[in-house]
Order: sequence, then C-alpha cells, then structure tokens
Amino acid sequence: MEIPPRSDLKACAGGPKAQRGLAAVPGTGMSPAASTPLGTLAILATAALLAVCAGLLGARAVRAQTQGSGCVVAAQAGEYLKPAGAVLNRVDRAEVLAEHARRPVVLLGERHDSAEDHRWQLHTIAQLHALQPRIALGFEMFPRRLQPVLDRWVRGELGEADFLRQSEWDKVWGYASAPYLALFHYARMNRIPMLALNVDRGVVSAVAQKGAAALSDAERQGVGLPAPPSEAYRQSLRKVFNAHPPTTGTTQPAAASEAAQRTATNGTVGATRSGRDAGFERFVAAQTFWDRAMAEGIASFRGSNPSALVIGVMGSGHVRFGHGVAHQLGALGITQTGLLHTLEGSSDCGDVLAGSADAVYVVEKTLPEN
Repeated sequence: MEIPPRSDLKACAGGPKAQRGLAAVPGTGMSPAASTPLGTLAILATAALLAVCAGLLGARAVRAQTQGSGCVVAAQAGEYLKPAGAVLNRVDRAEVLAEHARRPVVLLGERHDSAEDHRWQLHTIAQLHALQPRIALGFEMFPRRLQPVLDRWVRGELGEADFLRQSEWDKVWGYASAPYLALFHYARMNRIPMLALNVDRGVVSAVAQKGAAALSDAERQGVGLPAPPSEAYRQSLRKVFNAHPPTTGTTQPAAASEAAQRTATNGTVGATRSGRDAGFERFVAAQTFWDRAMAEGIASFRGSNPSALVIGVMGSGHVRFGHGVAHQLGALGITQTGLLHTLEGSSDCGDVLAGSADAVYVVEKTLPEN
C-alpha cells in the first residue's frame, strides 16, 4: 500500500507553465515579465511556488511495510489521507475542511482514551466552525436526560466541577475528563449548543436482553426502532462479539453497556452454538439501538435548525464505514454524513480500508508515560 504524490504535484514536476516567461531578455539579464513591476511580483510568486513544489516533490512517499503476517502504514503525523482501494491518497487539509463544512452532519470518531484524538477533535471543530458559524456539538458521553445540565453549562451557569458532578461524568462515562474539557469549554466560550446524544446504559442492556420491540417507548427513553443493519456491519459486530468473552463487570462505565450486552447475550463461556447465535442477534439489536439513539438526537436538532452543521463526537466504532450512526441517519432522511477519524502514524493496514472514512488524520503514536 503506497501513498502516491498528490495530483497537484504534476504541475510542479512538469514545470513549463510554471516557468513560462522566465527566459532572459537579451542584454538585460531579465525576463520579459520582470521588465515591469507587476512582472517582478509574478517572478517572486513563481519562485515561491517552485520552492514549495521542490519541498513537496522531495517528500517521501508513505509505504506499507510488511511486519509479521500483516503490514504497517508508516505515515507522517499531521496529514489527511483518503483510503481508496489499496492506495492511500494524500488530501489537502483545506479541501477536507471545506468539503465537510458543507455537510449536514460530520462524525468525528475517537479512541476514548487517546488524548491525541481529542486534540484533533478540538482543532477540527474550531476549523469547521470558522467555515460554518452555525454548528452544534453532539456527544456520545451524555444520556439525553442530562440535556438540561449541558444547556446550563453552555449558558455559563455552572463551574467546571459542578458541571462534571451534575452531568454524572464518573457514572455515565468514567474516562478521564481532562482530555474532553477543552471541547466543553470551546462550546461554552462560543455558546455552541451541546447535545446529549446517548441513552442510559440500563436501556441498552434491556434491549440486549429483551429486544427493543419488547420495550415501551418510555422504557426506550423515546428512541424508535432502528433500521436493520447492513450485512457488512453484522460481520464487523460478529468479530467484536466473538473476540470478547462474557464479563460481569468493567472498569470503564463507558464500556459497561457493551459489556452488559455481551454478558446478557453470550450467556456462559460454554454456551451452545444456537445460544450464542441468539445472543449475537440480541447484541446486534442493542448496538443498532445505540446507533439509532445518537442518530435521532442529531436528526432532532437538525429538524429545528436545518441550516446548522452538527458535529458528532463519538467512538470510532459508531463512525467507521458509515455502518453505525450514519446508517441510521440515512434512514431518518439525513444523507451525505461526513466521516472522519484518526490513524496513528504506525498502524495496521486494516485500520485504513477503503470506505472506512472520507479521510483519516494521522496522529502521533501515543507513548507510555514514565
């Protein structure tokens, strides 16, 4: 897998058009264009362009390197890549941002425990906000019943400690709050609406045990029945389901709903094949319900604010390939959802399959703290 030079480097490599008009005027040592003040400026601009081109042409192409039975993409931090088949194309940052600022919804996938991912989310939100001032930020971290707390925070009525306490951060999410606080403060400083997209973990667990259709509207916290998942999503969820044994607890509340789903659906380690198959179906139902809940939160805001861009902050599993939240948004009539997530500078090739996102942003590999 190789990242070829950007297509706009052809002009740099070709050179004739860029260098046109630089031939010296006999007896003067100057080109015809340079014989006028405007021409001199043109010469300086062209020289600057050629210098940039030289730097770009000298950039080392990123290649996939064999490592054991797999491969590793050794990419440079700070660039956007677009997966396309077996090739990774460099994409200009300004192009990515301009395109996504025109979308109705953009989903920013994260690894919950990655500080680099949250820094990228903050920078991306700020850059999109500069291009589209009418935005809202939707968060997987908060169940919808806590929306009034988010509203008070954005209005400046709560301090940081009170916000974390009243939003039940340690209970409903549990990951360190510090990497997220910059996102919350950005929303507050700019009076950007924050949307609580999730539902309580107990609701997702109940769906895993009984199925969404068996629950009342109140028991589902108002969430409708999800659209059927694609076969590709089912295959992806099958890998997750098979890779995680049943568990009775977890250290991270954010993972508790998924863990509870597996506990409720897997049964015991020695469960029969038929039992595990039935458990897998309930697991799929719970996961798609989770996606649906967040999609409905986004769609509800868009319904009242059709000109706004909603930026969703959520786990990359809900974002990749458009299988999760984007699929449910499509069923609700919202198409062209933007998909962005990160890629560590040295990652497995499977992380950048074609279609996993509109573009992936390369971040530095997180180093362990001493």
